[in-house]
Amino acid sequence: MFDMASMGSVASILGLLVAIAVAFYQRNAAIKAKFRANAEKERAANLEDHLARQRWQQLRSLGEQIDTLEKDKRHTADATGAALHARLKEQYSSLLGVIATSTKAFSAGQLRHWVYTGRLSRPWQVEEALSHVEPEFSNSEIAEDEKWLRRVIDDAKASEESPPKALQFPLEVNEYVAAYILVAAAVEEQLLEVSRSSGQTAYSIAVLLNHLAEDCLTKSQNKFGPISLKAWGWDSGKSFIERFYHYQELDFWVVRGAANNAQSLLSGYEEFFEDYDPLVKSVIPTKSAIHHSRKKYPDIAEIADRFLESSVSRGKALES
Repeated sequence: MFDMASMGSVASILGLLVAIAVAFYQRNAAIKAKFRANAEKERAANLEDHLARQRWQQLRSLGEQIDTLEKDKRHTADATGAALHARLKEQYSSLLGVIATSTKAFSAGQLRHWVYTGRLSRPWQVEEALSHVEPEFSNSEIAEDEKWLRRVIDDAKASEESPPKALQFPLEVNEYVAAYILVAAAVEEQLLEVSRSSGQTAYSIAVLLNHLAEDCLTKSQNKFGPISLKAWGWDSGKSFIERFYHYQELDFWVVRGAANNAQSLLSGYEEFFEDYDPLVKSVIPTKSAIHHSRKKYPDIAEIADRFLESSVSRGKALES
């Protein structure tokens, strides 16, 4: 016969088994509930994606109808065409508002992406979408995107092209331009110091910055392998100012020709630089150009910040 202790042990074991069974059941129930919740989320996401695609298709169709009216000038030819044009634009604006408000964290950056990918191709479309950007999203990056969008709108409106007017995008910063801007930013104090020099100062600065930008770009593309650098002074670790005076001593016409060639690589990017010299315009970058270049090319920014600094340190080591 079982004594009380044995019965207690059996009861404990049974209790443990029941607890394990309950825990196992609860775990399975939780897994199933999570699976159902994920399935619901996936179905909702798929439905939202489907609705979004339908909305974009409808928007594109409306845009094409408006373009056709404007190309045929029917929107100005008679009252019927004008009424149809106004109604289509109203429908377009309403649907665009639905798309904007249903897009998570809709911002000027998102809108800029839509413009780049061709989803919005007319200035009035971009202007309408921009009206749905919430003010609370405003910060330095968003302000830059808004500035870009408004420039695209203004440039299109100012063109003599008949409606429907196409969008013309401003030049985008490429790797070389970013390297030039970031190197110039890294040595801005020295630039301002030597800019008071006479003679071929502007040309010497343009050539030196061009060589340093190309070297910075070469370094960013070959971080670990052997590289060939163009600027004078790397072997002896010269500072920016020492390099500048080296170029000042070179033949004027040689430096002038090299400077003109260097500045031609920055043609069209004048807005990224402060007013400096009527002959050599692109020297001191604007704060927004520096910010944009850092954001777009962080690897180049990292190298530009310490490029000359490491060279000077190496030069001091050689002298000691």
